[in-house]
Amino acid sequence: SRHATLIRSVRRRLDAQGESPSDFFRARALAGQGLISREDFIASLSSLGLGATVSELMDLFSFAIGSHERDTAVVDEIILALESSGQGGFGGSSNGFGVPLPEAERVIGRVRSAVGRSGRPFDEIFRGFCRSGTGMQGLM
Repeated sequence: SRHATLIRSVRRRLDAQGESPSDFFRARALAGQGLISREDFIASLSSLGLGATVSELMDLFSFAIGSHERDTAVVDEIILALESSGQGGFGGSSNGFGVPLPEAERVIGRVRSAVGRSGRPFDEIFRGFCRSGTGMQGLM
């Protein structure tokens, strides 16, 4: 697919620079919030000289986060999309057979949208999902 081809180009370019998608996008995420805007995503990838159009990069952003409606992504969504390999590994949930689960996609989309609108740091929101607030703290 055109997304897979563009993702491979991004990864090759970053590898040539000695960077991973994680290194590249975490350095460009909104300070302390773990978020990246659509505009920053496009500007960042444009700086790599991939030869992709703005329209192609906008489409890749939407594909990576599973939504055309959001203008901000949690940086981990972008990293996951660029570091994943195989079919069904980009931009969404699957049942292990590469088949999207529509209800899971809708729920994840609503959660991602709420996180993006909140303006709060991702780790703070994540802790709010844990009853004790400490369940995964050591992993973050």
